Amino acid sequence: MSATNSEHTQSLPKILNLPSFEKKEKITYIPLKCPRKSKDPRAITSYNVFEMYKKGEILLHKALRAGATTSLSSESMNRDELFLLIAPTKAISERTVAVDACIYTEKENPKIINIPPNSECILLQEEFEKFPLLQELPFLLIPSNCYECPHFEECSITELLRIQRCDGITITIDKLAALLISREYLQSQGFEIEHKNIDLLDRLSKAKNIIIDECHRLQNGKISSITALISTNGIESGFDFSPYDSLNNGNYSIVWEMIQNFKLLLKQSNFKSAVNDILEYAQNRGYFDKHLSLSVPNEHITVSKLKDIISEIKMIVIAKENKKTNLTINEICKLYDIMSVTYSQNVHIHATREGDEIHVMASAVNDLFVSVLQDFMKDLNMYENKRIIFTSGTICSYDYSKFLYRNIEPMKVLFGPNGDPMKSNSNMFIFPDNFKLSSKGKYSLTQKKTKDKIIKNIINILKIYGNNDCYIVAMNKKDSITIMDALKKEGHPHVIDYYNSTDTIGVSSDSRVMISVGIAHKPVNTYDPMTDTTDDSKFSLDACRCIGACGLAPAIIIND
Repeated sequence: MSATNSEHTQSLPKILNLPSFEKKEKITYIPLKCPRKSKDPRAITSYNVFEMYKKGEILLHKALRAGATTSLSSESMNRDELFLLIAPTKAISERTVAVDACIYTEKENPKIINIPPNSECILLQEEFEKFPLLQELPFLLIPSNCYECPHFEECSITELLRIQRCDGITITIDKLAALLISREYLQSQGFEIEHKNIDLLDRLSKAKNIIIDECHRLQNGKISSITALISTNGIESGFDFSPYDSLNNGNYSIVWEMIQNFKLLLKQSNFKSAVNDILEYAQNRGYFDKHLSLSVPNEHITVSKLKDIISEIKMIVIAKENKKTNLTINEICKLYDIMSVTYSQNVHIHATREGDEIHVMASAVNDLFVSVLQDFMKDLNMYENKRIIFTSGTICSYDYSKFLYRNIEPMKVLFGPNGDPMKSNSNMFIFPDNFKLSSKGKYSLTQKKTKDKIIKNIINILKIYGNNDCYIVAMNKKDSITIMDALKKEGHPHVIDYYNSTDTIGVSSDSRVMISVGIAHKPVNTYDPMTDTTDDSKFSLDACRCIGACGLAPAIIIND
């Protein structure tokens, strides 16, 4: 909830520390001289960042909700330099930048083009009217070459192709990866003609300033998981393939081949051995101190084209709309996870344990997703006159040189004093509870005593600060619905958001009080699929309650 309200502007400090804060590196101080009309410290900080770094690679450390994305975009427009914002969510593109940045820039009538998801294609919209369940699918291909489409002149998908000049371009990480993967496919098919996806990427590469917002979201790629086995009090049940038997009718041969590959994967001797080992580890009393993950090479990789599989999944949904299959929409969507796992060269076997129930999962990191983004960034980085700015409030220790040409180490820069030009964190109070909410068991929302205690506390806070000034966030969507229903029953209706929703990442909020329910506690084995050893796992994911150090992030508690 980045604030960009001039009402919060404070008196300016006399110095601005920008460059690297390595222990042995001298800190350079820059006088706060800025020709901009705005005296907002964030605008001044962005001006100084651009002045000091005319080109090059920057790792911009900032406090949470520091307003860096908005002010960097505004300053880029002030300089008449085309910027490309790569963001994790559509909300950041459409609200934080397309609205807020345009308000605070000094450029008259700024033009920012957002590259929307494929779902906004007019042809797909027409299909949604006929087959509404298509909207449930996580990814859809555009039906035709946009240049040949009768809606070319009016469709939001093609706006960047129609308009020759703009001040900024915004795109989500997922959409950019989809374009890049599509380009890989088109080039593999020998496309030499004009094509929308290739031309869009050419336009993106013309940006002077590339801003990668919430850059920590790049480091883990996209992970897909499937439950391979469930053990409840020693009774085991494997993945149920029976719902998919109906697909063996000749209409979905490529999807059926993929399902058979997944079956073979589950029968691999090393896969079965890994499942048994992980299950045994998870059954031990000290399971929480173990790294419950093993990596297994996939001997049955699906080699069919992604485009063909996605097209057949779409056909299955249309068949369901026409009552020609009994598959549920959840079972159909699970085919995307099967696709990701069977496409991966290595599969991670890991387990989560909640009470007497153990879930053994097969997970895969989408290597193609990460590699195409790395290649794209390296291609941009080859041009010496560009600024590439990675920014986040939780950058952590990831090596971002992997995304840069010749693995150049980016310059570490603070976004103003302590990464917080508005000194917002010094005005923040955190009141931690001494009660830990669990996802299952007697300390979960499923228990009436626990739920009643939490609802009572929330109502007391709402009475003190008022409904309009409070923003409530739960750990997940399911918990948010539970809390919302309980508050409504008690006569205190309130919208409940959930962690990692589009409204909790990089967008502004008028609320000044946040009630966080269960978010400070993270399952111990959360990152097991992405780490290789017990020590890595412990260091990456040991859970703790909020330690009140957002402005100093990343921060850890050691041996406590």
